[in-house]
Amino acid sequence: MRFDKFTQRSQDAIQYASEMAQSNSNSQIEVLHLLDALLSQDDSFVKSILEKAGFEAGLIAAKVKDEINLLPKAYSEGAQIYPSPELNKALTQAFQEANNFKDEYVSVEHLLLAMIEKDRTKVHQIFKEYGIDKPKVLAAIVKLRSYQR
Repeated sequence: MRFDKFTQRSQDAIQYASEMAQSNSNSQIEVLHLLDALLSQDDSFVKSILEKAGFEAGLIAAKVKDEINLLPKAYSEGAQIYPSPELNKALTQAFQEANNFKDEYVSVEHLLLAMIEKDRTKVHQIFKEYGIDKPKVLAAIVKLRSYQR
């Protein structure tokens, strides 16, 4: 995976997700950690997307934090943590999402779309619970991107 193909904000989110998993004594970096990182960024574009799509980002962020606290803990000194298989799949899917937009770099909105695509994850269950789906999020991204250009 080429991290130089991620925007700075995406790289920051991935790094923060790793730090969060480590500080929470989780054995793997999960998609939940990445979503929490994206929602926690200053001037979070992911929050803006979700709110533009009609969702309460604060409620989603609280649910994500609750789910992170339920993840299994691994208490071993200096243990190396790695991305979970689900996170690796989501990161790979994010490249496809960037290609769909004809973007050169993977940005936070591509990461969000990739998380929506990956079923059988806790994040997918949260999105389903709140009614978050790809068409609504795509519409919000298109609207927000048109304001930026």
